[in-house]
Amino acid sequence: MIAGDDRVAVRLQVKGTHRGEIMGVAPSGNAVDVEEIAIFELDNEGRCVERWVRLDELSFLQQIGAMPASPAA
Repeated sequence: MIAGDDRVAVRLQVKGTHRGEIMGVAPSGNAVDVEEIAIFELDNEGRCVERWVRLDELSFLQQIGAMPASPAA
């Protein structure tokens, strides 16, 4: 986590198990491990007024079986 002025940036790793339908994909039971970066803009009282989030969507979709895995290099 890095903070400066009115913004906070966070890099995190999300882990879990695909147990519920998501984006029309039935539960696979697959383990999921995805990296995410989020940036939050705060007002003068520390409340979030805007946020930007990016996660590795391709990796997530591959892990739940919605997209084929990339061929080995």
